[in-house]
Amino acid sequence: MTVNMRVRTTLTYGSGGPGLHTVYWRPGTTGGVTADASDAIARVRAFWNGIRSAFPSTFQMDVQTDVALIEDSTGLLVGNLSGTPAASVVGSAAGGVGPLASMALARLRTGLVVNNRALKGRWFLGPISVSAQGTGGALSASQVLSIDTTGAAMLTGGATASFPVVWHRPGDGTGASAAITAVSTWTNLAVLRSRRDS
Repeated sequence: MTVNMRVRTTLTYGSGGPGLHTVYWRPGTTGGVTADASDAIARVRAFWNGIRSAFPSTFQMDVQTDVALIEDSTGLLVGNLSGTPAASVVGSAAGGVGPLASMALARLRTGLVVNNRALKGRWFLGPISVSAQGTGGALSASQVLSIDTTGAAMLTGGATASFPVVWHRPGDGTGASAAITAVSTWTNLAVLRSRRDS
């Protein structure tokens, strides 16, 4: 049985919020222990802190201390851990928040093939500050570099052997997950379409 940890961040930015961002992790200890949860929380917080210049000062990121343990082949909740709380992160950009639908898109690569397709993931980061946008409404080159660099730093160098994964949910068969091997930010802005959109 393979168990992954689910680390969530509450995103507070005013109208249209709050938002929720999720990163799945393979714990360094089989089944997961508190140290794994605390490490993952700290590394997610470091990621947000490293890219805070993409967000206005009204944007706050709070990594939740409640870490769910999910069996990746079935999607069943099998436990829960409580990690060490991390301080809030607040955006540092001078500009105001841009359109709520406009987000930076970090593309996640793995080395796994599932159902004849490469397993990939995406993180939608936003809404971003108007000052994080470059010409033509694209994401500025400095922000692309910042997200790529900070995302790559999260993949290694933690207090435990835990690592972030892309999880293929078991909706059309057996679930599977694999380590994220690279983070690549799209230069254009992206729109996250929720299943609950009307």
